[in-house]
Amino acid sequence: MTFVEIKDYEIATLVERVIKLQESRSANERAIITIAGVPGSGKSTISQKVCSEVNKRIGRKTVAVLGQDGFHYYRSQLKIMEDPEEAFDRRGAPFTFNSELLLKLTNEIKRNTYEVIYAPSFDHKDKDPIENSIEITPEIRVILLEGNYVHLNEGNWREICSLSDERWLVAVDLDVIVDRLIKRHLEAGICSSIVDSKRRVENNDLKNAQYVVSHSITPDIVIRTSVNL
Repeated sequence: MTFVEIKDYEIATLVERVIKLQESRSANERAIITIAGVPGSGKSTISQKVCSEVNKRIGRKTVAVLGQDGFHYYRSQLKIMEDPEEAFDRRGAPFTFNSELLLKLTNEIKRNTYEVIYAPSFDHKDKDPIENSIEITPEIRVILLEGNYVHLNEGNWREICSLSDERWLVAVDLDVIVDRLIKRHLEAGICSSIVDSKRRVENNDLKNAQYVVSHSITPDIVIRTSVNL
């Protein structure tokens, strides 16, 4: 395991790793880097920054980000679960994601490097996935697959992780995470007050964070960040 500390958005080490991985693959191979971490750790921000910098260095789009968020079950699907109230309260927990669909698409991304593949993203305003909104062309040689649970050691998640060429974990102090999540829930309209937001963080996000820590496969590198992503 390698430790990489990110300071002031200095991500050159990660960019070099992606470029090196890309160069080590043949023209008909596609690499996948899974980027995991607890809620609010900065996975999405780091993934997008690395993607942008690599594509800038290469001079064309050869890296793309695929977020686990696009594989949320729709709210209409949560409503017909055995306990809909719990499903909505715990939205963001592993069981509220369609891990089967994510596994199927991850296999397709790895295997099919000659056709355009479409993947879903997530609409934070409507709080549901958007189908076919991410285009993965044959020119994309590296996928940064980011999400809380892409390193879990159970079920479909374990199979998803097994398809990765490198596993990155983003780590950050708990107090930083809590502050970010409280702010995020308010800005996204998930919660209407600081009190409600704090309650959701405590009753949902921190439970999910604990689950990630205790049920994840050992990563190849740990990215420790203290910056305000």
